[in-house]
Amino acid sequence: MKSPKEEIPILRNVSDTAWLVAALRATESERPDALFNDPYARLLVGARGQAIVDSMSSGYDMSWFMAVRTALLDELILGTVKDKGINCVVNLACGLDTRCYRLPVPSHVHWFDVDLAGVMDYRASVLKDAASSCTVATRSVDLSDDTARRNLLAEASQTGKNILVITEGLLPYLSVENVTALAADLLKDPRVHTWISDYYSGKAWKQPGSDLMKRFAEANISIKFQPEEGVEFFPRHGWKITESRSFVDEGVKLGRNPPKLSTQPGASTPEFDPSSFWDDSRILVLTRK
Repeated sequence: MKSPKEEIPILRNVSDTAWLVAALRATESERPDALFNDPYARLLVGARGQAIVDSMSSGYDMSWFMAVRTALLDELILGTVKDKGINCVVNLACGLDTRCYRLPVPSHVHWFDVDLAGVMDYRASVLKDAASSCTVATRSVDLSDDTARRNLLAEASQTGKNILVITEGLLPYLSVENVTALAADLLKDPRVHTWISDYYSGKAWKQPGSDLMKRFAEANISIKFQPEEGVEFFPRHGWKITESRSFVDEGVKLGRNPPKLSTQPGASTPEFDPSSFWDDSRILVLTRK
């Protein structure tokens, strides 16, 4: 007979990746040399998030990447809000992100956190007492629903005159057609000034020693957004790349290098540097052409 733990998949769907990311943010925050401090991450993780992390403890260490991605996005978001006069931020597929509570966002900014209802309900229950320096609105929206997505963007447009859209950890799970539609929707509204997103090369998902893709397959989670033209996808759809920051390069600067990896743990196989698997994986700052 299977134990209860064995009967429940570690990852059930793509929304569960939010708990994995929160757990890694909590771990980074507890380091003496932490790149950022997320005081809410450990609260959000709960038993489920910790179980996900523990199940992957023998796989490739992703903590360096999540630390770099979080710190880099923190910097770019705050810089964009300040330098570009942003007064509205739309955080699509926010998961268990807490930037609107932990970052010094100016008080004049209206911040939308958006995700599926199950995620947003859980967030609300844990963050009910969290305080923010800006105005925060939460919305439960299925971003694959074109009408619901466009209604959300229309609401944001009525709120802000200069809008920043964030898609952290969202695009990989959308098809090229879905991202094309999203790019077009954002471009239609002249109030959307800047779009910040992470982007991953196909190799980033095929690292030897990683347990992540095995878990994804078990949960029927697939990586869909791998356009043939790479990052040039965005200029071809009306978005200029104004800043491009490599995860590996930034990791070196921040002291979070991709860890050495052996293809056969416990064997005599020499370790190698997996940096090449992250070629062209980066954070992009996009503005309309």
